[in-house]
Amino acid sequence: QQYPGSTQNDLIRLSSLETLQDWIATNSRIGLVTNRDDIILARGELAALESLFAGKSWIFPTGGHLGNLDHPAFAWRITTFFSEAQR
Repeated sequence: QQYPGSTQNDLIRLSSLETLQDWIATNSRIGLVTNRDDIILARGELAALESLFAGKSWIFPTGGHLGNLDHPAFAWRITTFFSEAQR
């Protein structure tokens, strides 16, 4: 309704992270925590995410997809990020 006449590809592009990159870069409440071996990341996506979230990404070497949510370092990173974002 907001974009009459838009194609499916237009709407996908409008909602992509690349389209939101300026907002992501300037919003201190947006960050990235993931794992290098996350199975849902296609080849090259991790490098693109690291670039997009430069200076506010924390990438653990292992853990798969959400496999280390209960790991102390992972939990610390997430809680610290949210605590800092509230300031």
